[in-house]
Amino acid sequence: MSYEEICVVSDLHLGGLPGFQIFQCPKELEGLIGMLKERDAKSRVALVVNGDFVDFLAEKPASYFDPYGATRKLDRMFTDTKQRGVWNALRKFVATPNRHLVVVLGNHDVELALPSVREHLLNWLSRGKDAARGRIRLALNGTGWSTRVGSARVLCVHGNE
Repeated sequence: MSYEEICVVSDLHLGGLPGFQIFQCPKELEGLIGMLKERDAKSRVALVVNGDFVDFLAEKPASYFDPYGATRKLDRMFTDTKQRGVWNALRKFVATPNRHLVVVLGNHDVELALPSVREHLLNWLSRGKDAARGRIRLALNGTGWSTRVGSARVLCVHGNE
C-alpha cells in the first residue's frame, strides 16, 4: 500500500503510573492526530508509531517481560486520566476512511508481539469494527515497516535495532 502522506512519531512511552509517566504531551499529540484525521478525505494518510508506543516497563508490577499482566496494563493505560484523550483520538483516527495507524515494535512494548495482547490492542482501538481494524498495521517482527509515499520508498525502524 502507498500513501500520500505519513507522519512518523517514536518513543511515545504511553502508560506509567502518575508521577512515573515518560510521555508528557497528550494535548499536542491529540492535536496532531486530529489534524491528520482532517486531511483531504481522498488522501491516504498514515500515522506511524515507530517503536515504544506503550511502556509496559513503566507499569506496576515492573517486569522486563510480563505476558500475563500485559492486557491488564493496557486496560489501565486506556483509562489513564492524563492520556485517555490520546487513546480516544487514535480510535477516531482509525475509524476514519483512508486513515491508517502503523505500530512498529520497540524494546519497551515487546508484549505487543504476543497474540493475546495484540488482539486486545486491535479490538480496543477498532472498537471491534472490521473496517477500522483493517486500517491498523502492526510491524512486530523486528524488521520495521516499509511503504511508498508518492514515488519515494520509506523504511521506519525503531532506534534500538
